[in-house]
Amino acid sequence: MSESTPPPAAPSYKDTLNLPKTSFDMKANLTTREPAMLQQWQEQNLYQQIRTARKTADPAKKWILHDGPPYANGDIHMGHLINKTLKDIVIKFRTMQGLDSPYVPGWDCHGLPIESAIQKELGPKFRELDKAEVRTKCAAYASKYVKLQGDSFQRLGIFGEFDRPYLTMDPKYEGGILDVLAELVAKDLVYRQKKPVHWCTNDRTALAEAELEYQSKKDSSIYVNLKLDEKSLAKLPYLCNAKDVSLMIWTTTPWTIPANRAVAAHPNHEYTMVTYGNLDSPERAVIVAAERVGHVMHIAERNGLHSNFANWRILGSDLKEARYLHPLDPSRLQPIVLADYVTLEDGTGLVHTAPGHGKEDYQTGIREGLEIYNPVLSDGRYDDTVPEFLRGKTIWDANQLVIDKLKETGALFHHQLFDHEYPHCWRCKKPVIFRATEQWFVRATGQLAPGESPGAASLWSTAKHFINSVQFIPAWGKNRLDGMLDTRPDWCISRQRSWGVPIPAFFDQKGRCLLTETSTRRIAAYFKEHGADSWYTHTPAQLLGLENESTQAQGLQSLGFPPDTDPCTLDKGQDILDVWFESGASHHAVLECTHPELGYPANLYLEGSDQHRGWFQSSLLEAAGYKSQPPFKQVLTHGFIVDEKGRKMSKSEGNDIKVNDALKNYGADVLRLWAASVDYQNDIPLGQALLAKTADAYRKIRNTIRYLLGNLYDFNPHENAVAPAPHSIDAWMQSKINTWSAEVYASYDRYEFHNVFKLLYEFCNVEISAVYAKAIKDRLYCELPNSPKRRASQTVCYNALVKLVELTAPILVFTAEESWSALRALPGCSNLEPSVHVHQLSPQSSALNPQAATHWAVLLPLIEKGNKQLDDLKKSIGLGNALDAEAVIIVPTGVEDDVSKLITAYAPEIEDALGVGFHRIEHGSMWDIKINDTRNLYPSCARSWKRRPDVGSNPLYPDLSARDAAVVHHLRSTP
Repeated sequence: MSESTPPPAAPSYKDTLNLPKTSFDMKANLTTREPAMLQQWQEQNLYQQIRTARKTADPAKKWILHDGPPYANGDIHMGHLINKTLKDIVIKFRTMQGLDSPYVPGWDCHGLPIESAIQKELGPKFRELDKAEVRTKCAAYASKYVKLQGDSFQRLGIFGEFDRPYLTMDPKYEGGILDVLAELVAKDLVYRQKKPVHWCTNDRTALAEAELEYQSKKDSSIYVNLKLDEKSLAKLPYLCNAKDVSLMIWTTTPWTIPANRAVAAHPNHEYTMVTYGNLDSPERAVIVAAERVGHVMHIAERNGLHSNFANWRILGSDLKEARYLHPLDPSRLQPIVLADYVTLEDGTGLVHTAPGHGKEDYQTGIREGLEIYNPVLSDGRYDDTVPEFLRGKTIWDANQLVIDKLKETGALFHHQLFDHEYPHCWRCKKPVIFRATEQWFVRATGQLAPGESPGAASLWSTAKHFINSVQFIPAWGKNRLDGMLDTRPDWCISRQRSWGVPIPAFFDQKGRCLLTETSTRRIAAYFKEHGADSWYTHTPAQLLGLENESTQAQGLQSLGFPPDTDPCTLDKGQDILDVWFESGASHHAVLECTHPELGYPANLYLEGSDQHRGWFQSSLLEAAGYKSQPPFKQVLTHGFIVDEKGRKMSKSEGNDIKVNDALKNYGADVLRLWAASVDYQNDIPLGQALLAKTADAYRKIRNTIRYLLGNLYDFNPHENAVAPAPHSIDAWMQSKINTWSAEVYASYDRYEFHNVFKLLYEFCNVEISAVYAKAIKDRLYCELPNSPKRRASQTVCYNALVKLVELTAPILVFTAEESWSALRALPGCSNLEPSVHVHQLSPQSSALNPQAATHWAVLLPLIEKGNKQLDDLKKSIGLGNALDAEAVIIVPTGVEDDVSKLITAYAPEIEDALGVGFHRIEHGSMWDIKINDTRNLYPSCARSWKRRPDVGSNPLYPDLSARDAAVVHHLRSTP
């Protein structure tokens, strides 16, 4: 046996006492333990136990996170995981703070995603179904995924009222949506009008701004000559002798040329004429903005044409009286109109205007009395009002057809392809168009049009005012939402689909559209009792409560309908509400209708950063229409999941990670720990390597808990607790626990979960594992069981364990519960709450020894230097065991200052912190520490394995040190 190998000498007292081991295993086996624990929680109705424990009538003790509803379609993905886990961490922490913080999960059950899934499932048969049949199938589909997703969320350790969630297809919720609509109608904020909106030709419905995604698209850029008529030539200065002059316009949507109804010029821009041609082409004259002449001439020269420009200029206002021939229908004379939005940044300074296909074009059309002409059907095909060569063609096919026709007639000057960012439908991912249709809008802009109700400005200004009273996390969220309100258009809230809450508008025999505050409230009450499906199965008289003929006239009057309305001839509108309007109404529909015990407003909304333009904004605008305070006090946003290279995760890229697969490989607690470890304010990286790294961190935390539990099997905190000695590493550790736990608590409170993870991990890896565990090993195993020194260390271990389990519970929901069960099995701990999740966080105490942290700030550098020397000895001479070394602490000769006293008092603790067998103090010229190999100097104690000069000092125990001899003698002589 080598000198460094410990001999099988006298047993430690732990081996002789035959005490029970802890049941907390090192192996986590999360994938099998977690489902069993989840089943146990459900059998015990743990969530209800938590609610009972926190039930209060004090509003100040109520704390509500309102859940943004995910779509009830498909399995959950990693985006769901990060979102729901962060919410659960928040709620569990608030609950452990002692607050009543119920969690009501919700699902968005209506809308295009679900209807599209049914349409894809049924194929051509879908078009054969009436709306009621479509709705029945959609409801069944949504119910299926509410159950599947709810089970998955619970598997992640998320607590909540999953047996009583809120669903947007719940009748009370549907009625609550119309409550909000009625308030907006009452304030004259809802109107119906034909104007261009974003339109998805694939899904055949209008879309709001929040439903657009911008993707790169290759399109045609064309320059087109629009020939001025002869009368216009005679009226315009400098052109009276010209015979063939055109206006040159530029557009990137050739398919809108059939809908051209004007050309817009800026009244104050200067315009002039460019001529171009060659031997094979007659010379042409075109009018463009003076500042765009060089651009046009450059294009001409690239196409092999000579060009020149006239030495005169006129203002755009001079073009006002001119007319031109429509390029596809020369029988139509079109006007030139003036508009301030015409710019000189690109194009020709003359803007092709199609009022049925553009926002600014539409506004110009209304102002100038132009026809709001839209020849495009809902599926993106032209109707029969366009030239014959285009009828029945899709607009996408029409692009080339129009270009060919313009080239054939000589109107095309230039054509090229270019790439640009173009709006696409968020659901089908296909490009959308602007298309003028009759739609319902909520006035949401800050600027009032002439004669417009001031309610619109009040809605916008109220929403802006609300923002100033909300705390945004991160803070930049405020500016982002504020900026979006500044630029948003009126909100198109109607959709041409089946699966949603109908807009309760009626049309009478005279074609009048009937929608009033009272009628909307009447339908809201009806929906709360019968559900929104009743719109498609019940008569208008039933819906409006006008079945009694004798009171119909009075009922119509009370509804605000014209007195000559015949209820028997009313037709029900077929538009449904935008799903963003539905979810935006949730603060009323949930907090005041389906779950009124929650109450308005919520403390927190927590969603992905895309919800600034979605749920956050829709909620804010709707609340601004009928509430005196915003729907949330705090708004927290997180980024999106990307892979380890920063690329967006997607199935098509093959870089996505399935939640169910990750659960099988790692268990929920590791995934929750990963969710807590990332800085959610930015894009969130995820990959197998990162999950494996998180699993290592999890094992460190778990093993630290196991280590602390293993030291407490014979410790009763009520009987055996001992305060740490002032000059001890226990006092330092207790001070560290107090400071650390306060920092963790504060980080939870500030939603800095990545800092919580860092503090938890470093506490386990550094303070406990690297420092404290090594320092107390000898006293735990070799001192007398009831010695004050050992009991003090156990007391600190107990305090550290309680804090560690408490503060990991919001994140490591299963592991903390298992640890708590093991903690309750310790002596004197059976009176603890049956679950850590019912437990309330213990108060944050001040340090027991305020000087301890200061002292150890001086001592730790000395210890670090000693540890480095131990490592050097291991490499240089093969010193394998620190117990075979001694620490020589060098104190300056003749110095009696505070530092000398401090180091002398802490010398035994320095020995234990280094894990060496012996220490001694020498005097020298300066403070220092030196580690010596003592294998040839001192014998090794057969019990503690420490090499010390006092081994054999007791003749009864010649192979033990003085301390160990006394302990063994006591153990053997005590009955």
